[in-house]
Amino acid sequence: MKSDAATITCPQCGRKFALDEAIAHELRERMRAEFRAEIARREHAPRVKEEDIALKVQEIQALRKKQEEERERLRETLSEEFRSKLAS
Repeated sequence: MKSDAATITCPQCGRKFALDEAIAHELRERMRAEFRAEIARREHAPRVKEEDIALKVQEIQALRKKQEEERERLRETLSEEFRSKLAS
């Protein structure tokens, strides 16, 4: 171990250890937490995109259905007008 000036004592257990060891440990833990958060974010991103795509597909399907219904109403209206004109 290094001199007492370069060591610190744990306030909970009383263990003495090198100051650079304590700093390195803190940095490692901080980096681990950041890496875990980044990994979680990257793993979550594709699911979010898939959900967004699924919602867009549903919106498009709903619009298509609405357009088809509108087209059918228009056909019926035109057919009725045509029959009406033929009858007169």
